[in-house]
Amino acid sequence: MKYAPETDIPDLSGKIIFITGGTSGIGQEAIIHLAKHNAAHIYFTGRSEAGAKSTNERVVATSSSTKLTFIKCDQSDLNSIKTAVATQFKHDVLDVLITNAGMSISSASLSKDGYEIHFATNHVAHALYIKLLLPALLRRAKEAKSDVRIIQLASAAAYNTNSINLATIRTTQEKYFAGGLIRYSQSKLANVVYTIELAERYPQILIVSLHPGIVDTPMLGRQPIALKYLLNVVTYVNRARTPLLKPDEGSYNTVWAATSDRQKITTGAYYEPVGLAKKMSKAMGNRDLSKELWEWTEKELERF
Repeated sequence: MKYAPETDIPDLSGKIIFITGGTSGIGQEAIIHLAKHNAAHIYFTGRSEAGAKSTNERVVATSSSTKLTFIKCDQSDLNSIKTAVATQFKHDVLDVLITNAGMSISSASLSKDGYEIHFATNHVAHALYIKLLLPALLRRAKEAKSDVRIIQLASAAAYNTNSINLATIRTTQEKYFAGGLIRYSQSKLANVVYTIELAERYPQILIVSLHPGIVDTPMLGRQPIALKYLLNVVTYVNRARTPLLKPDEGSYNTVWAATSDRQKITTGAYYEPVGLAKKMSKAMGNRDLSKELWEWTEKELERF
């Protein structure tokens, strides 16, 4: 599908949007596009104050009147997320939540809360954001003519694995063959299956997962050349059909899902760039797995 954000994004006047990871890469580019189309207020998270300043300056340069609020927090620290949202999200309602922040393939380690680091950052943290912001989303969904959405950035890497090993998720899982790739892929599979369960439970909200494409972001740039090549090859074979994209192009699928005609988007579906619904792997569509992950996640987040 040909997609041109400048002309294809509708007017977003009155929309309150929350995006995780908005200080660089895909998240920052998505914010620019959404601000250009008159979103009322965009909250964005990150750790880098310099990156937040860059995002603000780029929005100001567009002459947009969109109000921005930077929420500084650590994606790998659940208490940091809880405190940040509780103290800095000031609206009673929310129109769109985009769970964009994340980490790519990294060395084996644990998060501050004791989870495998990819899974903690890419799934558990976003499940907490969803839990904390769901009341605001549901309040908006009760209003006439509302159009409430949750957009989960997953990856075609979800096709690389057929399971989520919850039994060892509180270890580094460092003994995995091709460990970093599998740990990352497992976290992205979690994004997809969690989206399916979330969509089933909250039909009043449009909820999808998506692959942004293979994007040349700072996150990819930190990988060794050989590993970047391997990731590109594996994800290409496993369904990604796009070349290496610039961050701006990598934001297109996100802003398409966040703003396009609701009638053209299927809740619970998985999309590749731009707006292409793709057949899921057996694991991605496994309802037993989605229910198991939901129940595990709910239990882990009880204290929040």
